[in-house]
Amino acid sequence: MMPTFLLRNISMLARTEAQAPNYLFKTIQRKLYNRSTEHDSPEPCGIASMMKLPIQSSSKGLDACFVGVPLDIGVSNRTGARFGPRQIRVESVLVHEVNHGTGAAPFDSLQVADIGDVPINLYHLPKACEGIRAAYSKIVENGCKPLSMGGDHTITYPILQAIKGKYGPVGLVHVDAHADMSDSMLGEKIYHGSTFRRCAEEGLIDCKRVAQIGLRGSGHGLADYTLGRQMVRRLKCTNL
Repeated sequence: MMPTFLLRNISMLARTEAQAPNYLFKTIQRKLYNRSTEHDSPEPCGIASMMKLPIQSSSKGLDACFVGVPLDIGVSNRTGARFGPRQIRVESVLVHEVNHGTGAAPFDSLQVADIGDVPINLYHLPKACEGIRAAYSKIVENGCKPLSMGGDHTITYPILQAIKGKYGPVGLVHVDAHADMSDSMLGEKIYHGSTFRRCAEEGLIDCKRVAQIGLRGSGHGLADYTLGRQMVRRLKCTNL
Protein backbone atom coordinates (compact mmCIF):
# COMPACT_ATOMS: atom_id res chain seq x y z
CA MET A 1 0.00 0.00 0.00
CA MET A 2 2.74 2.51 0.86
CA PRO A 3 4.46 2.71 -2.53
CA THR A 4 1.14 2.95 -4.41
CA PHE A 5 -0.04 5.70 -2.08
CA LEU A 6 3.18 7.60 -2.63
CA LEU A 7 2.89 7.17 -6.39
CA ARG A 8 -0.57 8.69 -6.22
CA ASN A 9 0.79 11.67 -4.26
CA ILE A 10 3.50 12.28 -6.85
CA SER A 11 0.86 12.05 -9.55
CA MET A 12 -1.12 14.83 -7.88
CA LEU A 13 2.00 16.98 -7.86
CA ALA A 14 2.51 16.24 -11.53
CA ARG A 15 -1.05 17.24 -12.37
CA THR A 16 -0.63 20.55 -10.54
CA GLU A 17 2.67 21.49 -12.12
CA ALA A 18 1.82 20.43 -15.65
CA GLN A 19 -1.73 21.88 -15.33
CA ALA A 20 -3.07 18.99 -17.37
CA PRO A 21 -6.83 18.24 -17.22
CA ASN A 22 -8.33 14.79 -16.72
CA TYR A 23 -5.15 13.44 -15.16
CA LEU A 24 -3.26 13.61 -18.46
CA PHE A 25 0.30 14.72 -17.95
CA LYS A 26 2.19 17.09 -20.22
CA THR A 27 5.93 16.74 -20.37
CA ILE A 28 7.82 19.73 -19.00
CA GLN A 29 10.44 20.89 -21.49
CA ARG A 30 13.57 20.00 -19.59
CA LYS A 31 15.82 17.03 -19.24
CA LEU A 32 14.46 14.61 -16.64
CA TYR A 33 16.37 11.94 -14.81
CA ASN A 34 16.05 8.45 -16.21
CA ARG A 35 14.49 5.93 -13.86
CA SER A 36 15.93 2.41 -13.99
CA THR A 37 13.39 -0.04 -15.34
CA GLU A 38 13.20 -3.80 -15.75
CA HIS A 39 14.33 -3.21 -19.35
CA ASP A 40 17.64 -1.96 -17.92
CA SER A 41 17.99 -4.50 -15.11
CA PRO A 42 15.63 -6.92 -13.32
CA GLU A 43 14.07 -5.86 -10.00
CA PRO A 44 16.48 -7.87 -7.82
CA CYS A 45 19.51 -6.18 -9.42
CA GLY A 46 21.11 -2.84 -8.66
CA ILE A 47 20.85 -0.45 -5.72
CA ALA A 48 17.42 -0.50 -4.07
CA SER A 49 16.64 3.21 -4.20
CA MET A 50 13.00 4.19 -3.79
CA MET A 51 11.18 2.89 -6.88
CA LYS A 52 14.64 2.54 -8.54
CA LEU A 53 14.82 6.31 -8.91
CA PRO A 54 18.12 8.16 -9.26
CA ILE A 55 20.03 8.92 -6.07
CA GLN A 56 21.36 12.35 -5.19
CA SER A 57 22.59 14.01 -2.02
CA SER A 58 20.23 17.01 -1.86
CA SER A 59 16.88 18.29 -3.11
CA LYS A 60 18.49 20.76 -5.50
CA GLY A 61 16.68 20.82 -8.86
CA LEU A 62 13.95 18.44 -7.69
CA ASP A 63 10.17 18.83 -7.70
CA ALA A 64 9.78 16.04 -5.17
CA CYS A 65 12.08 13.69 -3.30
CA PHE A 66 11.93 10.58 -1.19
CA VAL A 67 13.75 10.86 2.12
CA GLY A 68 14.10 8.35 4.94
CA VAL A 69 13.88 9.23 8.63
CA PRO A 70 15.10 6.11 10.49
CA LEU A 71 14.11 7.15 14.03
CA ASP A 72 12.43 4.92 16.61
CA ILE A 73 13.76 6.12 19.98
CA GLY A 74 10.55 8.06 20.62
CA VAL A 75 8.43 4.94 21.14
CA SER A 76 7.21 3.50 24.44
CA ASN A 77 6.93 -0.11 23.31
CA ARG A 78 8.32 -1.86 20.25
CA THR A 79 11.31 -0.42 18.41
CA GLY A 80 12.33 -1.35 14.88
CA ALA A 81 10.80 1.46 12.82
CA ARG A 82 14.34 2.71 12.19
CA PHE A 83 14.55 -0.03 9.57
CA GLY A 84 11.37 1.19 7.85
CA PRO A 85 12.96 3.39 5.16
CA ARG A 86 15.31 0.63 4.10
CA GLN A 87 12.58 -1.99 3.80
CA ILE A 88 10.17 0.35 2.00
CA ARG A 89 12.86 0.95 -0.60
CA VAL A 90 13.44 -2.78 -1.04
CA GLU A 91 9.73 -3.45 -1.62
CA SER A 92 9.28 -0.38 -3.82
CA VAL A 93 11.37 -1.71 -6.71
CA LEU A 94 8.25 -3.59 -7.81
CA VAL A 95 6.32 -0.32 -8.26
CA HIS A 96 6.62 0.73 -11.90
CA GLU A 97 6.53 4.16 -13.48
CA VAL A 98 3.01 4.14 -14.97
CA ASN A 99 -0.32 3.53 -13.21
CA HIS A 100 -2.49 1.55 -15.66
CA GLY A 101 -5.67 2.39 -13.76
CA THR A 102 -5.35 6.19 -13.87
CA GLY A 103 -2.83 6.73 -16.64
CA ALA A 104 -0.60 8.59 -14.22
CA ALA A 105 3.04 8.79 -15.31
CA PRO A 106 4.51 11.27 -12.82
CA PHE A 107 8.13 10.77 -13.80
CA ASP A 108 7.37 12.04 -17.30
CA SER A 109 6.81 15.54 -15.94
CA LEU A 110 8.47 15.70 -12.53
CA GLN A 111 12.07 15.65 -11.45
CA VAL A 112 12.15 13.11 -8.60
CA ALA A 113 15.01 11.38 -6.82
CA ASP A 114 15.84 9.48 -3.65
CA ILE A 115 18.00 11.72 -1.46
CA GLY A 116 18.79 9.08 1.15
CA ASP A 117 18.22 9.28 4.90
CA VAL A 118 18.38 12.12 7.38
CA PRO A 119 21.36 11.62 9.74
CA ILE A 120 19.86 10.55 13.07
CA ASN A 121 21.23 10.76 16.61
CA LEU A 122 19.85 7.50 18.01
CA TYR A 123 21.07 8.29 21.53
CA HIS A 124 19.34 11.63 22.19
CA LEU A 125 15.76 12.29 21.06
CA PRO A 126 15.72 16.12 21.30
CA LYS A 127 18.98 16.33 19.29
CA ALA A 128 17.56 13.86 16.77
CA CYS A 129 14.52 16.11 16.31
CA GLU A 130 16.76 19.16 15.89
CA GLY A 131 18.66 17.32 13.18
CA ILE A 132 15.47 16.31 11.37
CA ARG A 133 14.15 19.88 11.46
CA ALA A 134 17.42 21.28 10.12
CA ALA A 135 17.59 18.68 7.34
CA TYR A 136 14.02 19.31 6.22
CA SER A 137 14.50 23.06 6.27
CA LYS A 138 17.16 22.58 3.60
CA ILE A 139 15.02 20.11 1.65
CA VAL A 140 12.02 22.43 1.33
CA GLU A 141 13.83 25.75 0.92
CA ASN A 142 13.78 25.48 -2.90
CA GLY A 143 10.17 24.28 -3.10
CA CYS A 144 10.90 20.55 -3.27
CA LYS A 145 8.08 18.41 -1.84
CA PRO A 146 9.46 15.72 0.52
CA LEU A 147 7.83 12.29 0.63
CA SER A 148 8.94 10.89 3.97
CA MET A 149 9.53 7.33 5.09
CA GLY A 150 9.71 6.69 8.83
CA GLY A 151 10.38 6.07 11.49
CA ASP A 152 8.12 6.39 14.53
CA HIS A 153 5.43 9.06 14.89
CA THR A 154 7.79 11.50 16.61
CA ILE A 155 9.32 12.45 13.25
CA THR A 156 6.19 14.36 12.21
CA TYR A 157 6.87 17.07 14.80
CA PRO A 158 10.27 18.31 13.53
CA ILE A 159 9.20 17.81 9.91
CA LEU A 160 6.22 20.12 10.43
CA GLN A 161 8.46 22.63 12.18
CA ALA A 162 10.47 22.87 8.97
CA ILE A 163 7.35 22.95 6.79
CA LYS A 164 5.94 25.87 8.80
CA GLY A 165 9.17 27.78 8.33
CA LYS A 166 8.59 27.60 4.56
CA TYR A 167 4.81 27.63 4.16
CA GLY A 168 3.27 28.55 7.51
CA PRO A 169 0.69 26.36 9.34
CA VAL A 170 -0.60 23.51 7.19
CA GLY A 171 -3.66 21.29 7.01
CA LEU A 172 -3.28 17.62 7.86
CA VAL A 173 -5.01 14.27 7.43
CA HIS A 174 -3.92 11.92 10.22
CA VAL A 175 -4.92 8.25 9.96
CA ASP A 176 -4.14 6.44 13.20
CA ALA A 177 -5.54 4.49 16.13
CA HIS A 178 -4.35 7.16 18.55
CA ALA A 179 -4.61 10.95 18.47
CA ASP A 180 -1.01 11.49 19.71
CA MET A 181 -2.28 14.44 21.76
CA SER A 182 -0.78 13.50 25.14
CA ASP A 183 1.16 16.13 27.04
CA SER A 184 4.07 14.12 28.44
CA MET A 185 5.31 10.69 29.46
CA LEU A 186 7.66 10.19 32.39
CA GLY A 187 8.29 13.93 32.33
CA GLU A 188 9.27 14.03 28.66
CA LYS A 189 7.41 16.44 26.37
CA ILE A 190 8.69 14.96 23.10
CA TYR A 191 7.77 11.37 22.27
CA HIS A 192 5.57 9.51 19.81
CA GLY A 193 2.36 10.12 21.79
CA SER A 194 2.69 13.91 22.06
CA THR A 195 3.40 14.74 18.43
CA PHE A 196 0.22 16.62 17.54
CA ARG A 197 -0.11 18.23 20.97
CA ARG A 198 3.24 19.94 20.34
CA CYS A 199 2.29 20.75 16.74
CA ALA A 200 -0.97 22.39 17.82
CA GLU A 201 0.66 24.33 20.65
CA GLU A 202 3.37 25.71 18.35
CA GLY A 203 0.95 26.60 15.55
CA LEU A 204 2.54 24.19 13.09
CA ILE A 205 -0.87 22.98 11.95
CA ASP A 206 -4.08 24.84 11.14
CA CYS A 207 -6.47 22.96 13.40
CA LYS A 208 -9.47 24.03 11.31
CA ARG A 209 -7.94 22.03 8.45
CA VAL A 210 -6.91 18.95 10.43
CA ALA A 211 -8.82 15.67 10.34
CA GLN A 212 -8.01 12.60 12.44
CA ILE A 213 -9.40 9.33 11.13
CA GLY A 214 -9.66 5.89 12.72
CA LEU A 215 -9.14 6.73 16.41
CA ARG A 216 -9.95 3.77 18.64
CA GLY A 217 -8.58 1.60 21.41
CA SER A 218 -7.61 2.48 24.97
CA GLY A 219 -5.57 5.19 26.64
CA HIS A 220 -4.31 6.41 30.00
CA GLY A 221 -7.24 8.79 30.59
CA LEU A 222 -9.84 11.01 28.97
CA ALA A 223 -8.15 14.39 29.48
CA ASP A 224 -5.84 14.24 26.47
CA TYR A 225 -8.54 12.72 24.27
CA THR A 226 -11.03 15.42 25.27
CA LEU A 227 -8.50 18.17 24.60
CA GLY A 228 -7.77 16.67 21.20
CA ARG A 229 -11.47 16.73 20.31
CA GLN A 230 -11.58 20.41 21.17
CA MET A 231 -8.57 21.20 19.01
CA VAL A 232 -9.05 19.14 15.84
CA ARG A 233 -11.83 17.49 13.85
CA ARG A 234 -12.36 13.71 14.19
CA LEU A 235 -13.92 11.61 11.43
CA LYS A 236 -15.55 8.25 12.09
CA CYS A 237 -14.93 5.76 9.30
CA THR A 238 -16.47 2.30 9.46
CA ASN A 239 -15.72 0.95 5.98
CA LEU A 240 -12.01 1.55 5.43
